[in-house]
Amino acid sequence: MSRGSKFDRHSTLFRRMSDALGIDVDARAQSGDFPPEDETEVVQRCIGCLSPEACEALLASGAPLQAPPDYCRNRKQLMGLRSDD
Repeated sequence: MSRGSKFDRHSTLFRRMSDALGIDVDARAQSGDFPPEDETEVVQRCIGCLSPEACEALLASGAPLQAPPDYCRNRKQLMGLRSDD
């Protein structure tokens, strides 16, 4: 897997997790609450996750989530974005 595709995979996971939590990442970015460098940082953290397959399975269920799973390396950031809504 190339570096680009690994980044893309985890960017997609982060975006899907955001959607499952009801967070509009694009709206947050447009308002300045989630600048591009922050997204790069959360994707890099996601790349370091030991459980991306578990995350993919959870997200595949399509169920809305109240919080990211405990193992999520971006749990704090996601909950912060969610509470600011």
